Amino acid sequence: MAYKVFISHSVRDIRYVELLEVILKRYNIETYIAERDEQYGGILSQKIKRNIENSDAVLVLWTRNSKHSAFVNQEIGYAEKCSKRIVPLVEEDVTPAGFLEGREYASFNEYNIEEAMENIAAYLKQKMKEKEALECIEMLKPE
Repeated sequence: MAYKVFISHSVRDIRYVELLEVILKRYNIETYIAERDEQYGGILSQKIKRNIENSDAVLVLWTRNSKHSAFVNQEIGYAEKCSKRIVPLVEEDVTPAGFLEGREYASFNEYNIEEAMENIAAYLKQKMKEKEALECIEMLKPE
């Protein structure tokens, strides 16, 4: 079964999101990016909630831009409510706040962004393997 990651981000950081998507795909991790799921006339908040619920993890790209985004902050809160794994990727010199405060995170700057993203991808790949192992155990249990 696929491992699905919802990427919470500011639309101003789309260049980072695109790089992150490429790296995660190399690890066979499926990404969800709201801007790519156009549902004209639909309710944006319902689409966001549904896709957070259907994700295995929420990767938060926390930057100078996203810390001011009402959507990013609400997505983090909803992920917390849904007990989703929240994985922060934090821009250097930007302090995690709200539900991100106190969480371990990967830090990045313009010089090490690919390395930080690779580290996050490797971590999520490990979580994907753990999920697959648990699913195999569940399938082997007698009914």
